[in-house]
Amino acid sequence: MATVGAPRHAEKVAHATTSADLARIVNKNHFGRLKKLLDGAGGTVVAGGETDEASLYIAPTIIREPSRGAAIMKDEIFGPLLPVI
Repeated sequence: MATVGAPRHAEKVAHATTSADLARIVNKNHFGRLKKLLDGAGGTVVAGGETDEASLYIAPTIIREPSRGAAIMKDEIFGPLLPVI
């Protein structure tokens, strides 16, 4: 896990919150699905994790040691969530 963690180029990631496109989810249904995967993942969020439903924003997120039985480990994600075992 030493090589995966906080983004090395944090200044670029910081602009994601002001970008109209970067890290935006296509619609409210998909945002809700991804938020549910994130909330039910277990484990530890080591980078990202911020969400904003109003702008359909989910920060690129790394989740360390998610629960093996969690939906995020079984379903296709199609979003900025990365579970790492």
